[in-house]
Amino acid sequence: MADENGVAGMLTLSASDFQEIRTWMHRNARPLELAIWVHHFESSPSSDTRSAVWEALSHYQNEDGGFGNGLEPDSWNPDSSPYTTLKAIELMDAVGMPPADHPLLQGILTYLAACPHATVNGWPFSIPSNDPFPHAPWWTFDPKANEFESIGVTTGLCACILRLAPAGSALHTRAVTLANQWIDQFLTVDNFGEMGLGGFCQLSEAVRETGMEATIPLGDLQQRLRARITASIEYDTTQWIYHKVRPSWYIRTPESPWLPGNEAILETELDYLVRTRPVKGVWDIDWSWFDNNDVYPKAFAISENWWKGWCAIDKLLLLRRFGRCEAV
Repeated sequence: MADENGVAGMLTLSASDFQEIRTWMHRNARPLELAIWVHHFESSPSSDTRSAVWEALSHYQNEDGGFGNGLEPDSWNPDSSPYTTLKAIELMDAVGMPPADHPLLQGILTYLAACPHATVNGWPFSIPSNDPFPHAPWWTFDPKANEFESIGVTTGLCACILRLAPAGSALHTRAVTLANQWIDQFLTVDNFGEMGLGGFCQLSEAVRETGMEATIPLGDLQQRLRARITASIEYDTTQWIYHKVRPSWYIRTPESPWLPGNEAILETELDYLVRTRPVKGVWDIDWSWFDNNDVYPKAFAISENWWKGWCAIDKLLLLRRFGRCEAV
């Protein structure tokens, strides 16, 4: 715990803290986040809790194989979108991927191969059908913003395709082409959008994992990424009440290649997470829908609660991986 002056020092979540978060999750979380919670924090090694997560995710998948329907809490568009489909893949990856012939994965590959919104530069961040439904302002369709915000979506999806699609398939070949295209542009592009660097992190890991360095040369991408990641982190912790870049945006495990050189600021964030959790609750989100709060007040209130469940899992996993939880 912090001392009387509020100075942090390797703070940890206690067993009672964990129980407060657990109670909140069971009272408030969507079935999807609750299934993910149970998998990570309440399952035995012999239990098959991944299937419950896959089943919960299936209700957000459309007939075209893509994902929509408010899976991403800030966009209530029922139509499939590349970004929401990427989030579905990441959620599955976090608990364990289904078999290659599972309908979830087969549907995703079908959708990405035939996505009507795809361009020669990849898959877009926002799509036109977002607009009629409750959404955060950044999900309003904006072709100009898509020029840079789509980079992270495309590189993230390329990483997933390299892992999931059969080598030699048209979709796999396209992902290889796009991966090389964006890696080549990494030095010359200044604005990668909010998720661009994260997409390149995913891509570099996928290339190494699949042994494709000869086909997709990484060069000094990791060194350049480390420098840009470090430069992007907000070191003024008083700004963290706003939606600013924290080290955990990129550093998720002690084995992360982005941890060296950022150990101190990550420890500061771990202390911050323990210190700022509301009593008997979970962490608040650090963003809003701004003007759209007034347009969709009820929807934002619901979305905010959905996000709290999603973020509680994310933060607790981070704390556990770095030894900051007594109970889990």
